[in-house]
Amino acid sequence: NGTNAKQESNPFDEEEWDEDGGEALVDTGEPGVPVRALYDYEGAEADELSFKQ
Repeated sequence: NGTNAKQESNPFDEEEWDEDGGEALVDTGEPGVPVRALYDYEGAEADELSFKQ
């Protein structure tokens, strides 16, 4: 389709994060879900997590 010259900046077809709207995250003291890394990962983008096994 050559009619749309704008290149998509979100390749994952997800809604963009609205930084101005919404509330800040607050620790309510409720337990979370424990997780364990299966491998080391170094985040490549600013919005990616890095973790060690």
